[in-house]
Amino acid sequence: MLSDQHFSVVVQPVVSCYLPHLAVVHQTIARILIPGGLYVVQHKHPASAQLSAISPWSTTISYNDGQVLPYVAGHNHREAGTVEYLHTIEALIGDLCRAGFVIEDLSEPCLADYFAPSNSAEQRAVHVPPYLKIKARRRVS
Repeated sequence: MLSDQHFSVVVQPVVSCYLPHLAVVHQTIARILIPGGLYVVQHKHPASAQLSAISPWSTTISYNDGQVLPYVAGHNHREAGTVEYLHTIEALIGDLCRAGFVIEDLSEPCLADYFAPSNSAEQRAVHVPPYLKIKARRRVS
C-alpha cells in the first residue's frame, strides 16, 4: 500500500488499456500525490482503439467505456496475449477531473507515416492519432 500524499510526480505509460475501469486508478493516484503534484499519463486514443486493424474506416465495436477490444491475429494493432479495453474520453478526462485533477496540457502525439504500408499502425495514424497524452495537476484544496 502506498502512503497518502507521498509523491510529487507520477508518470504512467500506456497501460490503462489493460484495465476495465479507470476511476479507481485516478482516485488512487490523486491519493498518493501531494497537493499540486503532477500526473503525466498516455493512453491509447479511443478513436484509434475502436477502429479495425484491417480497414481504418470501419469500427469493430461500439463506443462504450470498459468494453473489451477484439483481438487481431497477425497484426500489431493489439498486444499479443493480452485483453485490452476501450476507454471513452469521459473516462480518460472526466474521471480524472472528478478525482481532483486539473488538466494543464493535452496532446495527440503524431506517429503518422504517409509512406508506411497499408493497414499498418503508422498509416492508420495519418488519419487518427494513436495516443492521447495528458498532463494534469492534483488540485490544492
